Formats: sequence, C-alpha cells, structure tokens
Amino acid sequence: MNIVINKIVDRSDLEKERIIFTVKEDDFLGAYLVFKSKKTGEKMVSSETKGTYWFPDKDVKKGDLIVLYSKKGINTEKKNTDGTTTYFFYWGSTNVLWNDSVDAAILLRLQEWNFRVASDET
Repeated sequence: MNIVINKIVDRSDLEKERIIFTVKEDDFLGAYLVFKSKKTGEKMVSSETKGTYWFPDKDVKKGDLIVLYSKKGINTEKKNTDGTTTYFFYWGSTNVLWNDSVDAAILLRLQEWNFRVASDET
C-alpha cells in the first residue's frame, strides 16, 4: 500500500487522540478506509468492526503526512517547509476510540467497489 499507519498517538484523550499515516508513494486518498477493530492474536484482528472512516477524495504525494483525529473538527491542510503537506481529518466521534490496549486501526485500500441506492427498484 502507498499509505501506511505510523502510530496511534495520545490514546484515551479525545482532544489529542489521533492516527498518523505516511504517504509512501503518490496516491488517491479517497480509495482508503480506516476501521476500528480489536487485536485477537499476535498478528490477527477481529473481523468485527466498531466504526469506519472513509477518507475524502484527494490526491496525496509521497512524503505527505495524514493525521486523523478521533474528535469532531474541520478538515484542513498545512504546507510544510520541505514541500510536503500535512492533512488533518476528523472522524467525528464524541468519545475516545483508542482507549483499550487491544484496539486496532485497520487501513484498507479499495481496488473496486459496487453500490446500489435503496430507492433503485430495477
């Protein structure tokens, strides 16, 4: 994957709690989702998810940082002195998400998807 999770920072503090991601190669951020799950083994996570955040449509470049706060907020971005950009996004939660030592953030990149609107009758 071209975007990777670095770490979860300041867990259990809603004002500061966030996940930091690094962009390894240019990519389209709108193809990525983050799920909240639980660690179930040394290298395993549960398929039972507790929440999902789908990143907005945006092109990102190698070296950029992505910060996803648990709290509510307004998405912003900041140009760094080295020419990269740091993007700030907000999950919109009113509670901490990462308060248990086995809570796990899962980053998924979508290759394909299909959808149907509930009102479609054909």
